[in-house]
Amino acid sequence: MSTLTSAPVMDTKEKLFRGEKLVVTAFMPALVAEGFLLPLALIMQFSWIGLIYAALTAGLLVWCTGRLYNGEKDARIVAEALALLQVVVSFVCTILLAYTPAADRITHLVAQPVLWMALTKLSAYGLLGLILLLCRDVLDFMAIRRGEEVAVAEPVTASGVVVTFSDPQKERFAKLASSLSKTGTVLLIAGALLLVYAFSPLVLPPRPTKGLQEALPRLAPWLGQSLLPGVVAILTGVILLVTAPWAKRVQTEGTDKAYVAGLLGALTSLFRWQLLLTVLGTVAALASLYVLIA
Repeated sequence: MSTLTSAPVMDTKEKLFRGEKLVVTAFMPALVAEGFLLPLALIMQFSWIGLIYAALTAGLLVWCTGRLYNGEKDARIVAEALALLQVVVSFVCTILLAYTPAADRITHLVAQPVLWMALTKLSAYGLLGLILLLCRDVLDFMAIRRGEEVAVAEPVTASGVVVTFSDPQKERFAKLASSLSKTGTVLLIAGALLLVYAFSPLVLPPRPTKGLQEALPRLAPWLGQSLLPGVVAILTGVILLVTAPWAKRVQTEGTDKAYVAGLLGALTSLFRWQLLLTVLGTVAALASLYVLIA
């Protein structure tokens, strides 16, 4: 009897341990980067705007860390949004500083005056975003911290309960699976071609010879019209291809309740990712516009 009752406890402890490690792995690089890089950035090139921006970012990051560790759902959403914003800002700073060091006239306003700082923040916040979005163990950890019970994840199998659909409705599942696969493949190819085109000698802006002001009129359109659309297209294509197998399973194996529920869950994740990518594209476009008019 004691063996039967101790198994769930051990499983919960294991989930708690794995989730805690992932949370530490996600937040620690970003916390260290903010605490270590801000004083250096201000010493290299002081800016009140950069100080306020970095202080607000660090404060929000610390708030998210504490709240997420306690299992609050809103903290995860805020942390994902913060990671997305910082990835976009660091990505734009990386491109600008790799193009010309004179771009520090702009990038120091977000406390990233040199290339290695931008790359460090890009890596740290990219890791934070990926772990929060992709690792289920983080969700289990948060649920346990809230005092909820976590069910053991098992492979999706048929439940024996079939959801009834008409023949025209069943045909739509076939069209959905085909549309997701074909659209995802097209976007993946189109995004790769856009990136190849963006870095071709005919399109890549030449390095400035007289300073940053000379480079901005060409650099901003290159970011907004060639590079960023390619990145967004590839990410969207990957998301569609990951979702397609769920629709294919309903099409080939039937409309069992478990399969339909899995498809709905996959579509929910798809819409969430699409929303994040829309925000990413909007912020990137605004950043490119700011670079153009700065």
